[in-house]
Amino acid sequence: RRVFKTHTTVGRFPSTEPWRPDGSLDPRARYVVGTRNPADTCVSLFHHARAMPTHAHDRHLETSFAEFFEDFLAGDVGEAEAGDWFDWTLEWWAAAQRFPQQILVVHYEQMLRDPAGEAARVAAFLGAELSPSELRGVVERSSFRAMKADHETLMSAHEASTGQVTRRPGASPHFRRGASGGWRESFSSSDAARLRRLYESRMAGSGLG
Repeated sequence: RRVFKTHTTVGRFPSTEPWRPDGSLDPRARYVVGTRNPADTCVSLFHHARAMPTHAHDRHLETSFAEFFEDFLAGDVGEAEAGDWFDWTLEWWAAAQRFPQQILVVHYEQMLRDPAGEAARVAAFLGAELSPSELRGVVERSSFRAMKADHETLMSAHEASTGQVTRRPGASPHFRRGASGGWRESFSSSDAARLRRLYESRMAGSGLG
């Protein structure tokens, strides 16, 4: 099996077009799509944008969260790589409703609540038979703590061997908190109300409540 990780939209899938002429998906492929609460996504992306060392992200290096929030609502956050959060989510959700045998949507918040259950669900979707010990291993290796440690080890080695800087000095780490609900520390009551209204408007009729 080959595994590809990407932030792209359905219509911009790399290397090959995922849609066939008749509108179907390649039957050999399976897609696991991870989603997250837009409020937490906004805050996470804010810290991510301010930490990146490339010129592509300079626009938001010195902006306040209030300014970044306005751009997020407008879908004008280049650091998202795939653009507007609502467009991205709605496109993948619609595709998952059309091709449920090939696209599985997993929610970050549910993975935090029940990591073993979600790991088992993904394994079943991919046709992977796991023993109880193998499932425990998957849960451990995919935990925030383990992934943070792996990432920091890899990035330190990369910086040492190439001389390239992967994060701006003093910036928050790539794996920052790994929790849900942190948006409450950054959002005002007005921010929360505005995002809620936009969510209800954009998601109306999609089945995503």
